[in-house]
Amino acid sequence: MRIKRLAACIMLLVLCLTLPVQSVHADNEDYGIKAYQYVKYLNDNLPLRINNNELTTDKTRLQETRQWIVGEMASFGYTAPEYWYGENIGNEFASVAFHKAGKSDKTIVIGAHFDCADTKGAEDNGTGVGLLLELADRFKDTETNLSIDFCFWDGEEFIGMAGSARYVYDLKDYNPDRFNKIFCYINLDSVGSGDRMHVYGGKYGEDGVLYQSWGYNMAMTLAWDLGVELHEMPAGIDRYIPPTRSDASDQYYFYVENIPYMYFEANAWLKPDGSVGNPEKPYNYNSTLPCFEDTNGRIIHTKYDDLSVLEELVPGRIQEHLTGFSKVISQVIREMDEQSPEKYQHYVSEAELRAAKEAETETQTEEETVPETSESEDTSAETETEPETQTEATETSSETAIESTEASESTSETAKESAEDRPLLRNRSLMWVYIGGCSIAAVILILLSIAFSKRR
Repeated sequence: MRIKRLAACIMLLVLCLTLPVQSVHADNEDYGIKAYQYVKYLNDNLPLRINNNELTTDKTRLQETRQWIVGEMASFGYTAPEYWYGENIGNEFASVAFHKAGKSDKTIVIGAHFDCADTKGAEDNGTGVGLLLELADRFKDTETNLSIDFCFWDGEEFIGMAGSARYVYDLKDYNPDRFNKIFCYINLDSVGSGDRMHVYGGKYGEDGVLYQSWGYNMAMTLAWDLGVELHEMPAGIDRYIPPTRSDASDQYYFYVENIPYMYFEANAWLKPDGSVGNPEKPYNYNSTLPCFEDTNGRIIHTKYDDLSVLEELVPGRIQEHLTGFSKVISQVIREMDEQSPEKYQHYVSEAELRAAKEAETETQTEEETVPETSESEDTSAETETEPETQTEATETSSETAIESTEASESTSETAKESAEDRPLLRNRSLMWVYIGGCSIAAVILILLSIAFSKRR
């Protein structure tokens, strides 16, 4: 009997040690890997996801894609999807959404449209769908500060962002309590093959003042802290003012309703000489590479929106961008709470972030470079210096050494504080606290069990 009790306690100890480690690390691995696999699946098995009666009235591919998404989400453990049906310009559509409860019922809505143009739709928007599925998988069993709606939109391409519009206005008209709990919207659209990784956000008032930019500020700040270079909207695009990007994708109706948004995409915007890539549709100027010259730099809605073609022309780029976006958005989800708008009020420009990063690099380089004095130079200096001068030099050297030591200690303390501020390091510290606490609890349980068995 004692042996059985001891064995049970040991099993409890193992469980206590294992579960916290799993919960801490479950959302920290393999960024972008699953997303890429989903892009490949959509490209190879579910191309031509068209919702446009002028091109085709056959909606079978859309239905198959929706069913596949529901199946994947079910495999992660999500149940009871919500369907958002509607009709626009004679085209029927049906989006699907899944809810994950957080500590607060304030909700982050994360969305990507699964319909596409008359292409395989790998970039637009297989990349967004793949990334959204990966995020849903990563955070299913991870506690988050805010609740999350993972939304897969239909009807973005040809019928005016119809899926996301239906979600916004159905909630506003018929469920205002839930509508008012939308904390922000994160849009994922064409995040793979464009030249540079971008994030947009914010809204300019009639007075010309930028507001609601905290989401953009948060994403940019965390990205550069993680070593991922996100870019803001470049100046010189008549349609938009940095850092905003109000239309042309599913963030539009959230923007109209004054809901803060973050829009992630990969794009080029400008030619190398700084001129606008595509004056009519600058948002469709995806690359400055010569291989896309015959479509004026466009990848989406063209023959180039095919994974096998893109891997030949820009090998590795889609995986690299998916990895970067996955890291950043995952960190945004982990850190976002109801205090985030106050914490990230200041508009952080790309130039500011770049300057701060360069200054940090220079500081680290200076700290690592310690000037060395050869023994022969020291001996020569001592021989030629008068006793009185030697004493003064020694005192000066000592003072310099003390100042250097103090500066080093100050820098070290600052670095320590900076490290403690980094969420990933906090997670590791939390892991060891969990392990230590659970170990102590398990040992106490074992001792109590042994004591109890002796009494009997």
